[in-house]
Amino acid sequence: LNYTQAHEACQAKGAVLTSVKTFDKLTIVRSLVIGNMAWVGADDLGKQGSFTWKLDFSTLTNETLKSVFAPGEPNNAGGNEHCVQYYYVNKMLNDDKCSIRYGYVCEMPLPFYHNIFY
Repeated sequence: LNYTQAHEACQAKGAVLTSVKTFDKLTIVRSLVIGNMAWVGADDLGKQGSFTWKLDFSTLTNETLKSVFAPGEPNNAGGNEHCVQYYYVNKMLNDDKCSIRYGYVCEMPLPFYHNIFY
């Protein structure tokens, strides 16, 4: 699926494309996606150069860029790379053309239960 279709497929399941803000989360994605590329939930479609996560609409931090993106990424190669994918060759994140068809990784929030103590 392309990036938009992957986003919609996750939403149809009550989920979102996963956010990969930490190296620990990247490790989880690595264990799920073996030998393939997969869309994750960040893009700069709203504002060029300002990548945001679908999960909570937060902006990518410099710490995230250093810990989960391949060196030199995101680079907007060719001026049309606006969506983030997991790149299995170097096992890091990369920006790519949103129209390319890849697999995808969804994330579903756990239900929140209020505990009442008497």
